[in-house]
Amino acid sequence: MIGTHEDSGRAEAILSVLRAASAEYETTPRELADSLAALALTPAAETRIIDQVHRTNRDQARLRRRKHELTVLAAATRELTGTSDTTVLLERLVQQVHDMLDADVSYLSEADPGDGRLRVRTAAGVAGSRFRDLAVPTGHGLAGIVAETRTAHWVGRYDQWLSRHGDRGGTQTNRYERSLDGAFAAEGVVSLLGVPMLSGGELLGVLFVGTRDEHVFLPEQIALLTTLADHASVLLRIARKLHDLDTFARRLAEQQQADALRDQLTQAALDGDGFTRVVETLAGALDRPVAVLDAYHETVATAGPPPSASPDTVTELSVGSRHFGVLLVGGDSGLDAAEHRSVEHAGQLCTLLALKHQNAIDAEHRREGELVRDLLGAAPERRSDVERRARRFGFPHGEVAKLVLFVVPADHREHAVRVLRSTLDGAGLVGRHEDFVVVLLAGGPAGDVRSLYSGVASALATTVLAVRSATTAATLATAFDAARRTARLLTALGIDDVLAAGEDYQPYVAVFEPEDHHLRAFLDATIGLVSGHDRENGTDLMTTLRAFVHNNASPTRTARELTFHPNTILQRLARLSQVLGPDWREDERFFRISFAVRLDELVERLHGPGIARQPQPGTGRRPPGAGAAEGECGDSNVRKWLA
Repeated sequence: MIGTHEDSGRAEAILSVLRAASAEYETTPRELADSLAALALTPAAETRIIDQVHRTNRDQARLRRRKHELTVLAAATRELTGTSDTTVLLERLVQQVHDMLDADVSYLSEADPGDGRLRVRTAAGVAGSRFRDLAVPTGHGLAGIVAETRTAHWVGRYDQWLSRHGDRGGTQTNRYERSLDGAFAAEGVVSLLGVPMLSGGELLGVLFVGTRDEHVFLPEQIALLTTLADHASVLLRIARKLHDLDTFARRLAEQQQADALRDQLTQAALDGDGFTRVVETLAGALDRPVAVLDAYHETVATAGPPPSASPDTVTELSVGSRHFGVLLVGGDSGLDAAEHRSVEHAGQLCTLLALKHQNAIDAEHRREGELVRDLLGAAPERRSDVERRARRFGFPHGEVAKLVLFVVPADHREHAVRVLRSTLDGAGLVGRHEDFVVVLLAGGPAGDVRSLYSGVASALATTVLAVRSATTAATLATAFDAARRTARLLTALGIDDVLAAGEDYQPYVAVFEPEDHHLRAFLDATIGLVSGHDRENGTDLMTTLRAFVHNNASPTRTARELTFHPNTILQRLARLSQVLGPDWREDERFFRISFAVRLDELVERLHGPGIARQPQPGTGRRPPGAGAAEGECGDSNVRKWLA
């Protein structure tokens, strides 16, 4: 019985030692010592057993910790399959690190692929926002050391370590170090451990844990944080790949939408509705106001919601040096890359439409300009062709009633033509001839010409000289020539900004550009009615008119020179009023008549009968009294002169 009791006691002691080595049972050091004493072992054997028990305890604790780590990693992997949100994944991982290492502060700094800075991505246990906004350039702080060496580092007193290693030269360095020092001081961080997050040799970031009291980080903690950092690297790499894939898919979808929109825009341009369909399609796709303005800032087409702000995008419509206008896209926010490409495509289509439209207009305008030039100087054999072309423009050749010649600077002539065509809207012909812009009108009050002149002067914002002249289809070339000479005369006088009537300047043009046909035209317009009356009626009113001019419009002195009774002269002056019109004795009109009389007398004195008194071609008639002695007249001639 005694042996049995002893064996039972030894067995119980052995079981107690085994329980001390198992994590499932709690055995105090005293209980372990009592159990070993019951076995009656030597001191050396007791020491070996105690050491083995402690090693077994540590191994079991490490295995439990590893099991927990694997559980956490498996859970993180499952989370990865459930979400591709990088921020959520990293926040959960950092929180797990925070809990497993029993840290006061835990955070992950991600390396920026662009500038290499380490920016705090997510954190746990951080109180203020200053720490969350921290960005550390490469080579600064503990993060810089970890990033450069690609190995784990820890410090027991971070403030002391920073004071020893922080000042590495330069104001820029000190500024970053002060920022780090202030951020850690605000959080009360004392000890800090950082391990690199690596993937294929690339540094993705640094994972940190810190405490608010001085702490020595054990190898197990460093190993655990390294393992978690490796897993975080995998998660971050996969998350980045998923993000890249999502970005690619989104861009692919945007590109497909952009391709579809470009097809719609192209079809809209081909439908033949001009700019309207294009801007409507673009405005509907972007849900933005869209407009096309021409080169003169006038709206051509518009669509979409009312604009709430200034245009967000402006696309020039131009080919080489030719500018056709702009495509405007409104909105309060910017366009993405695909939308920008769609706007550029719409701009290219609008440019093609503008080029096509302008080419058609240019061709029509060239034909109109050629018609104007031919009307002003076509050879007789081409007259029928010119008349046919004029009818095609809806402008019968025989209805030309006015010619207006515009003098504008060379770089404004095309604009002037455009303004005139727009104003006339088919009611006249416009073209460039020589260095002038010429308008041909088919009747209408003089106010129409004034409106044309005012419109051109206002639109061009420059000096504009215009000369108008009444004409007929048969005298277009003559009218243009007279207007051109009048314009040159006015320009020589420094007059370049007025609307002038060509007939008002006829005597001056005749003097300063004395060509035979101009003199004849001037004399015919002023005193031709008198000589014509004399030829038709066998009278000699021209002699009375000449004497009246020489005697300064005095009837008494005229009667004395012609040796007639004053009443006879008054009767002849009354007949002249019937021939020339009641205003022929007014200042300006009488000046022209006097000028014409003296020119006609000059021609007669030098070359025989004056231009105004020559017989019509083919008649062989001479004016009455031709060749009679000067002053030869009497009462027998009174009835003849008054007839």
